[in-house]
Amino acid sequence: MTSATGELANPATIALPGTSARAQARWIARAGIVGLAVATTVALRLTMVLPDVPNRHALTDDAARRVMLDVDAADALIGGDLLELAGSVVASETGSLLRLVSAPAHVLAGSAHALAVELGVSLGFTALLLLVLGLAARCVGRSAGEAVVILAISTLILLGNRDLLGQAVSGTLEMPSAVFTLASAAAWLASRASRTYRPWAVVLLGNALFHVSFQDGLMLAAAVLLVEAGEAGWSRPPSAVLSALFRGARSPVGLPLLALGLTVLLGGWWLVRTGGLSATLFGQEVSLRDARDPVALGAPLLFLFVEYAFWHERVWLAAEIPRRARFLWKWLLTPMVAWVLVPFTWRLQTLAAGAASGGDRVGPGSVQEWLLSTSRTAGEAWVPSGAPWIVVALLCGSILAAIRSSVTRRVLVSLGALVLFEVAFLTVLRHGNLQAPLIVHLAPLVALCAVAWVPAVTRTSRLVLGAGAAAALLWAVLPLWRGPELVATLSRGFESTANGDACREVARALPISRGVLVNETAPDRFATCALWVKLFARERGAQVLIREPWNRPGRHEVLLLEDGTVPTGLRSGLVPLGAQAHHGPVRGERYLAEAP
Repeated sequence: MTSATGELANPATIALPGTSARAQARWIARAGIVGLAVATTVALRLTMVLPDVPNRHALTDDAARRVMLDVDAADALIGGDLLELAGSVVASETGSLLRLVSAPAHVLAGSAHALAVELGVSLGFTALLLLVLGLAARCVGRSAGEAVVILAISTLILLGNRDLLGQAVSGTLEMPSAVFTLASAAAWLASRASRTYRPWAVVLLGNALFHVSFQDGLMLAAAVLLVEAGEAGWSRPPSAVLSALFRGARSPVGLPLLALGLTVLLGGWWLVRTGGLSATLFGQEVSLRDARDPVALGAPLLFLFVEYAFWHERVWLAAEIPRRARFLWKWLLTPMVAWVLVPFTWRLQTLAAGAASGGDRVGPGSVQEWLLSTSRTAGEAWVPSGAPWIVVALLCGSILAAIRSSVTRRVLVSLGALVLFEVAFLTVLRHGNLQAPLIVHLAPLVALCAVAWVPAVTRTSRLVLGAGAAAALLWAVLPLWRGPELVATLSRGFESTANGDACREVARALPISRGVLVNETAPDRFATCALWVKLFARERGAQVLIREPWNRPGRHEVLLLEDGTVPTGLRSGLVPLGAQAHHGPVRGERYLAEAP
């Protein structure tokens, strides 16, 4: 039933084809129960072996930096400093949504269990991934039998993925990103089946993904928008957008906006090239000396011009671009772009830096080598290490089934577009140097593509083929979940045991009450050492400044950590306090500094 405007009666509802609202709720409940059972079993198994992981105290660089931000947010929450808490969430490039979960968990657990909280949050998202997979299986299958076969095979594909499981309890963002990527893709599948004009679930889950990993959120939103806009033809939307921008630039409001944005961008760049400038504003020194500053100020003005041009030509765009694509631009991609362009949060600069330093460029004669490297990377990130050809055979079956089944075709086109777009975008952004950790969050989508053939076959064929594929995968995956093998897999998500133990023991042996950390350790243990200094100081109720200069004014303590990899700097006026501490390659010593 449609309204007078031609929209569905309940546009916000994602209904599955051929089901009533009550039947839909019943199917979702059943899928959720099965997924919850699988998630609980996996979570209990991972919890049992986690204490045996020898290097669980050595977080990766990105994870350690995020944990330090999480405990800062928790301290702000304890102290009632809501402004600092909001700043740590809004200004963070990645993981801002998780901070809203981690910070209260740190407050409840206490300062002595900071690492356990972070690993527990990561484990919770691993369980949530399997729960969401159970719900996504219902979006691919049309009946309970189909959903069970889809869930069984796709779950086994994920449980055999060493790269994905390596992030299960590591505190990194790969697992949360995989959860929200899968949830967004499943919501998009359901909305395309129901043809609702306002897929709010896609918008909410996609923006949640952005606030977990902004690059993954942007790529998903762009891929979804391209597919939706492409339904009107691949030439009409681009020409309509260019026409709207041209007409907007000729309007009385659009022309000043465009001129102001270009002036700030180009003028600021010229000022930086000529030495920059500085001024005092309201008692604070404001400077323009970095090339990132004019970009941070000019890009929001240019985006404001684009938004005005689209609004000014909204009638023209409504005739040329599908309604779902316009809705997704307005509510899915526009908020993400606006967050990227918030001045001095450096998200835009992070994207530019990734493109500038993405690795070695692919030469004209190395295309074959690049294709082999990309295929190898995809194999590592998406398929079980012991059963790659099983997954390849299943994917080939889905491609053949798409010829006769519209349901299979819709799944492959939707999920395949997301996967291929992100791989292509990352390949260009990284200059061909694609790595498995960059695409491992797409593994659940590939697993669903591998079982997209299920709705296209008869019940007997489904049972026979499903049982055979599940048995073969189980035979290949089961050894991975034995104790020693699972411990080795989980260890892949952390740094070396030597780094973690060295940093932790030296930080424990050198307590300081209030001071500054001088961290001169190697890059592979730099963040881990800083993290353990911060965590032990937090347990004692002390405060150690991680990013402040050691010669800051006033009387304070200085904790020096070094491992011989960084040349010793000139530091005068430091009085040693107590003995040195050694553990492995890391050496630490306390000093008293008195600066004017």
